[in-house]
Amino acid sequence: MNMMNDRVAEVRQHLQISQAKFGEKLGITGAAVSRLESGARAVTESTVKLVASAFGVSDTWLRTGAGEMFVRVDPDEELAYLLGALAADGDEFKVKFITAMAKLDDEQWALVEKFVSEMCSGD
Repeated sequence: MNMMNDRVAEVRQHLQISQAKFGEKLGITGAAVSRLESGARAVTESTVKLVASAFGVSDTWLRTGAGEMFVRVDPDEELAYLLGALAADGDEFKVKFITAMAKLDDEQWALVEKFVSEMCSGD
């Protein structure tokens, strides 16, 4: 099997998503992802670009295995990516929730922080 095929599988497994969900993000079927991962289908240049773009994977790592799997981005870029992915997800509740959170003032953020801290402490 081609090592790029193995790395495609490794990305999906690292993200802990199904072949169908992975394929959905790439615009291909879960069956096509299965063929990629098994080596029945070659990883094309367009597939490399799609995986890199959709999942923030280093195209160098995908091609050669050298370096880090994911491209490191600064926190502002990561936030912008996550918000864009959230908006593209199409889940109206998630968008409403994030929009409401973005409108909180400092006092409200302090209450949310206290709430989350209490949830995480198990008290």
